[in-house]
Amino acid sequence: MLVKPVSQDTPLEEIVRLLGEDYDVILTEGLKQEGTSKIEVHRKGTGPLLKNIRRLIAVATDELLETRSRQFSFRDTESLADLLERGFIKPQKKRISLYVNNAPVILTSFPKQIITNILLAIVSCPKAVRDISGLQIFLRKE
Repeated sequence: MLVKPVSQDTPLEEIVRLLGEDYDVILTEGLKQEGTSKIEVHRKGTGPLLKNIRRLIAVATDELLETRSRQFSFRDTESLADLLERGFIKPQKKRISLYVNNAPVILTSFPKQIITNILLAIVSCPKAVRDISGLQIFLRKE
């Protein structure tokens, strides 16, 4: 687990870039308006659920609520973990990310496959390299 305080203005993309690609799930607090999936933690007696939250996938709560989102009891950590694993971790098991000048570049499946194949071919040439589970490249020009 890594805890890193950041300023209120830090975009989530910057946090992800700083942490790197070794994390399957990054839990944050206070980024309600970011375009990423969210799980709201709601306690009985604290008022209604937050409104206008984009991509709310679940609510962890200690009471039954009227919502379209899936609800989980605070005690049902196994089901919540299953939701995260099936919805986010397993689909991202094989991934490639590209950042240029610290900004993410969105790749479609075709360039992802080309880049993956070229990089694997380059590093597979030395006979000492057998099973490749991860590859990191850093380039700074100038």
